Amino acid sequence: MKPKKNINVLSIDGGGIRGVLPAEILVYVEEKLSEMYGKETKIADHFDYIAGTSTGGILTCLYCIPDKDGNPKYSAKDAANLYFNHGTKIFQKRVRWFLTLGGLITYRYSEKYIEMLFDKYFGDNKIKDSVKPFMVTSIDTDSRDLYLFKSYKAKKDLKHNKFFKIAARATSAAPSYFKPLQMFIESKNGIKELSLLDGGLAINNPAVSAVIEIPNIYKSFENINVLSIGTAPDERSYPYKKAKKWGIISGATKLFNLSLTSTSDATHYQMKELYDDHQVKGKYLRVQPNLYEADSKIDKATKKNIRLLREAGRKSVEDFKEQIDQFLEDTNKH
Repeated sequence: MKPKKNINVLSIDGGGIRGVLPAEILVYVEEKLSEMYGKETKIADHFDYIAGTSTGGILTCLYCIPDKDGNPKYSAKDAANLYFNHGTKIFQKRVRWFLTLGGLITYRYSEKYIEMLFDKYFGDNKIKDSVKPFMVTSIDTDSRDLYLFKSYKAKKDLKHNKFFKIAARATSAAPSYFKPLQMFIESKNGIKELSLLDGGLAINNPAVSAVIEIPNIYKSFENINVLSIGTAPDERSYPYKKAKKWGIISGATKLFNLSLTSTSDATHYQMKELYDDHQVKGKYLRVQPNLYEADSKIDKATKKNIRLLREAGRKSVEDFKEQIDQFLEDTNKH
């Protein structure tokens, strides 16, 4: 059998409401693909594998869920509008008391609205029916291990065949923002309870994880081409005089935000090494958008900031337009 020449991979970082940025960039990508192929083309029509973490995991599920005919259900514009139309309600603050040594209070967000939203967008579709192989990441707080929702595994073993809405909820359960997702799986010792949190705790940029998965799915190929899209770095700094004053709750939130940028940067470095040294053959493009006037907080979901994030996403398209166009031409399936 002649090997498949190109495996095209899309990787999307986590970053809360900053998911507006990759969502807007992918609106342009979809428009460019439709122009390139001369017909309506959705993200999953071009990419052979999609991986996402947290907000990137939500986008991954939206691009991969099938309609009644087995085709991609949502366009990139549909996915972007989820944030624009619902972002403020997802991050609608409520005060909850936590008993701590310092008698602190903090804000958390109810999971009820986002679960209702996922039920609306994903219904009862299960991941084995994904239009393309995909992966979204999460962490099991009980076993302290990764739990990865993989559609190709769900096809092989139905115990891994979870609902899209469960995968989306688990990957986006950011610690100190939303409570963990409780999920049950079959194990050799019977039914096991999992407590799943945002995969950004370990893999905020899933590009390397995606590349590693490709030989498990596609047995014959020449090139792995990766488009990796970030959610802009959190540029807030925490000098010693501030960091030393962190409390239990405020420190946990800040450490999580720091980890998102640092782990994403580390993965980008690893990807560059893999491709620059030709350990992996193919094209690699990292698109890290700019925030411009938008706030970097992952839960800054005011109408104004969502609008600024959308504008920043569109400006970032212009910043990277030449590289994106070239990547898509180089990975053309014609």
